[in-house]
Amino acid sequence: VDATDRDGDMLTYTLVTSNPSLPIVVNATSGALVVVPPGLDRETEAMLTFDVVATDGGVPPLNSSVRVAVTLTDVNDNSPVFSQNQFAISIAENTTAGTTVTTLTAADADIGPNEFLSYSIVGGNSQGHFIINTLHGGVEVLGQLDREATDFYSLTIQARDAGSPRRSSRTTLNITLLDINDNAPTISPTTASAVFTENAGPVLAFSGLTVSDADTFPLEGLTAQLTLE
Repeated sequence: VDATDRDGDMLTYTLVTSNPSLPIVVNATSGALVVVPPGLDRETEAMLTFDVVATDGGVPPLNSSVRVAVTLTDVNDNSPVFSQNQFAISIAENTTAGTTVTTLTAADADIGPNEFLSYSIVGGNSQGHFIINTLHGGVEVLGQLDREATDFYSLTIQARDAGSPRRSSRTTLNITLLDINDNAPTISPTTASAVFTENAGPVLAFSGLTVSDADTFPLEGLTAQLTLE
């Protein structure tokens, strides 16, 4: 801030503000505005207003003031933030490809290009069974799921802004596959023989057969029927 006095008096500058935490002071001699700790932060206050008063050395002293408005432009000093460090969902193993199973989004306190986010899966998706929409964070099933092959996925999701330099953050999405009854029981061995007397009672004991089911309880609860041929 620069002022002149026709009398040629030396001027003294003072800053007047109602904001006690204003991070700007004025040099009393030169009128230069100086930023002081903790410094400027657009996310805390995007515009600063104050008055600078120039006072001459006459008797009586005279002064004049000017209103100063400082608008802060954004720099990319904030990383995206997810609402949680970890998310968990459960989906049926027969969820079809193209189904959106959840949406993960992050927020960025910056503005303009610095707040534009893109999403990606950067870990836990080696089988390529999931994909994420890069713009809105929707996680979709991409391939055929099979709980009997893989029953749990832990995906690392990244949100990255478009600022310079680009900043990013990550979260974890844990996906548990729920079983459906998609497997028939298997009997081992597939053929067996036994000898019974003709006067055997109605309750028979027969061993040597093993029945299993790849599905999980309670889907694996088995009942058996023996047919004699």
